[in-house]
Amino acid sequence: MKNVVLLFLLISAFTLNSQTDTTFNSRKDLFDVLRSRFKTKDQIRKDTLARKSNLVYWSILPGFGYAQQKGFSAVCTNNASFYFHKDSVNKISSIDFIVEYTQYKQFLFPIISTIWTRGNKFCLQGDWRYLKYSTKAYGLGGVNHDSDAELINYSHFRFHQLVMRQLAKDVLVGVGYNFDCHWNIIPDASNGSFYNGDIRNYGFDSSCVSSGFVLNFLFDERKNSNNPSQGYYANAMYRSSSKRLGATQNWNTIRVDLRKYFSVSRNSNNILAFWSYNWFTLSGKQPYFDLPGNGWDTESNVARAFRQGRYTAKNLIYIESEYRFDITRNGLIAGSVFANALSVSNKTNTKFDPILPGAGCSIRMLANKYANTHLVLSYAIGLNGASGFSFNLGEAF
Repeated sequence: MKNVVLLFLLISAFTLNSQTDTTFNSRKDLFDVLRSRFKTKDQIRKDTLARKSNLVYWSILPGFGYAQQKGFSAVCTNNASFYFHKDSVNKISSIDFIVEYTQYKQFLFPIISTIWTRGNKFCLQGDWRYLKYSTKAYGLGGVNHDSDAELINYSHFRFHQLVMRQLAKDVLVGVGYNFDCHWNIIPDASNGSFYNGDIRNYGFDSSCVSSGFVLNFLFDERKNSNNPSQGYYANAMYRSSSKRLGATQNWNTIRVDLRKYFSVSRNSNNILAFWSYNWFTLSGKQPYFDLPGNGWDTESNVARAFRQGRYTAKNLIYIESEYRFDITRNGLIAGSVFANALSVSNKTNTKFDPILPGAGCSIRMLANKYANTHLVLSYAIGLNGASGFSFNLGEAF
């Protein structure tokens, strides 16, 4: 999520049972730091040699934050990671939920989940959220100016749920249902705002609904999505929206998400990661806030240098590479450097606008060594003086 944590009121990363690998004894996370400072005994997190299916690893991070589109905010970020079964092939499941209230009276409550059943036979992915939000809309295409921005208030309810069935090792196909409702869509009159020509021509209503089924293909070799160390990930999703299911308009899109992770050395936790995120409109005219745009991916990490929704269009292509490395020998503090490039189709949707490059670095702190979850604070710069912070509990991709 696009956010900068300035001060943690409470940082805890704890497990409710045991864990498997004795190599964790040499690693330190934020819980170990707190335990050492407050001189408490590590009875809950004592290691054993058996993975337990009733094990839950919690990472809870309340604090204050700041982001361009939110101002200052109070935020509590939570991650629950667990195994459905002690079988060593079972992938780790995770649920992220965030509660945030901002300086601009925005309220955000997303719940994002990936749940693997026994033997990875089924995978359930969910993205449920409620937002009372405001954002700046810049119109369509990859060429715009600060003066084009229109501050728009709206409320948003999302229910995206997907169920996939394993066909072969690491290969799954599935179906789902996606519902998005935006209402109370109005310009911020206090700023004397009015829709610029580009936004006005595309069209805004005071409310809109997108509703339809999705088809999904997934190839996922990763064992731990919180912090993958190696393997391929490929996800292709076809989404439809139909008036017959209550949608404002008929439209269809496809999204292709490709990732590859390389372990640099057996003697380190250093990882080289690559990401390609591509989002295309096949037909129809979706509501403005359902168009492809930077920062509108599930984790809000596409093009971290630019304000969310700065570049919105019918089609989007994005690539990023990141090198992740430990800084301290105990793994508590780590870092990363990354570079990326974004391109979106132009206003007439006849070609792609010029490439928008970006680059940055991150400080990563190990929040939970058993779930291998990091607290990641990134700073990125982009073309035309763009810059921004982002905050994630877990890696950017």
